[in-house]
Amino acid sequence: MAEADESSGNSQGGDYEAAQSVQTETESYSQTSWMTIVFLALWLFFAGLCVVAVRRRRSMISQQLHEPSLSRELQDEERPSGAPTADGQSLKTKHGIFHSSSSSYVLPLALAVAFSLSVFTQTTCAYFEVTVEKEFLSIGIWSVSVPYDGNLGGEGICYSTFKKDDFEVDASMVVARVAGILASVIGGLFLLIVAVDLASFGPDTVSQLLYKGSATFGALLLIAGVCQSLTLLVGATDQCDSSLCHIDAGALSAITAAAYWILCAFCVAPL
Repeated sequence: MAEADESSGNSQGGDYEAAQSVQTETESYSQTSWMTIVFLALWLFFAGLCVVAVRRRRSMISQQLHEPSLSRELQDEERPSGAPTADGQSLKTKHGIFHSSSSSYVLPLALAVAFSLSVFTQTTCAYFEVTVEKEFLSIGIWSVSVPYDGNLGGEGICYSTFKKDDFEVDASMVVARVAGILASVIGGLFLLIVAVDLASFGPDTVSQLLYKGSATFGALLLIAGVCQSLTLLVGATDQCDSSLCHIDAGALSAITAAAYWILCAFCVAPL
């Protein structure tokens, strides 16, 4: 009788483990599906912003080539800047320069997306997924996910690497961390500047920045893109290499953020 009860208990335990395994696989599949949809939408949005930015840049170059006398007209004009001409239009509005339009929002939108993704890459522990049985389920820049041991752990639960004595921080991880911080700080400061200008003076200020261009701003945003790409060195650490890890949401966010930073650099680069 006791043997029958024990056999029944083992059977129920096996059924429970099987059910848990199926539930975990279902949740993982659902998470992968949502992640695919989100990043597909981000890249389609990126493509749309690129089209608008390139069209605007080509329009500006065309204006400079076909209207060489425009800058002289603006300088020789005796009335205050932006004052109307005889036909009721200012020279800037007449020639389409600094005109408020939807393209003025390309830079703020791209900066907002890039900064959000940059912050996410540092806060998630799902940067790379560990595919081989080890002490970690996934690895992030500042945190890790560990297998459930009955009390702690489990997929999706992050623990700081500073609290894990068995996590070794090597040179690749140090570079990834420093690069991630630089990307977020540089891009975040630039986003703050553009947001304040946009809120205080309207889209014309952003249009002027896009029209005139700035080699310094362009270089800084390009550096932000390079630094964001360097966070992928997490995959070269001792804890995670190409034979043990697969790309996860954090790495996809880093790649996408780097593309958006480069788009921002293109928007403010001198003509």
